[in-house]
Amino acid sequence: MPKRMFFLVLCVVFFSCTNYDKFDKTEFITSQQLPNTQLFVEIYRVNGFGVYGGDIESVYLTDSIKFRKYIGEKFDQQVILFEKNGDKVNGRKIELGYKIDDLDVPDKLIEKYEYSLGELKKTNLFE
Repeated sequence: MPKRMFFLVLCVVFFSCTNYDKFDKTEFITSQQLPNTQLFVEIYRVNGFGVYGGDIESVYLTDSIKFRKYIGEKFDQQVILFEKNGDKVNGRKIELGYKIDDLDVPDKLIEKYEYSLGELKKTNLFE
């Protein structure tokens, strides 16, 4: 019986730490303005895994008036970079490289994004 109870408690602890809402906006981290635009990237912590690993953050692109678009999640070792090009906003999610002794791991492109500002403003979507 004690082994079953231990296993049950272990499962409850594990699953309670890994269940999260990726749209949770209660823990604001930062807002950064894209250069020469009225666009902002907002970042919220949606889960701090504690002993299981690093934080998970949700990333949004917004103009604060007409739209807030959920871009995706990023982890501690990742960045999402944006640039405005005419009516388009291009983004790249990159896993940062590292160097340990003789091992040199380069940055890795994970995902690309492209959004039309005109379309985003028409939708009035606030995710």
